[in-house]
Amino acid sequence: MQHALNEFVQHCEIPIQLHFQDSCKVIAMNETTIHQVIGIEDSTLIVFYTEAHCWQFRLISAFGVVFGERKLYYTPEAALRAGLE
Repeated sequence: MQHALNEFVQHCEIPIQLHFQDSCKVIAMNETTIHQVIGIEDSTLIVFYTEAHCWQFRLISAFGVVFGERKLYYTPEAALRAGLE
């Protein structure tokens, strides 16, 4: 999972610093907060919040490829549902 987080960090458009809290469930990154990290087979789903773009998700493949659109979701549950589809 640490590899997936590193891939996510490399693809962010803003400079970030990781601060792990509560067993890595919440990670504050300047104006970005990772809400949930889920391992799904060989991929990792990350649900996160930014002040500029509300809730979003990204899916990171086993090869480090980051998938996701810049669609806005108004709750973390909505972003999670979209990411699981």
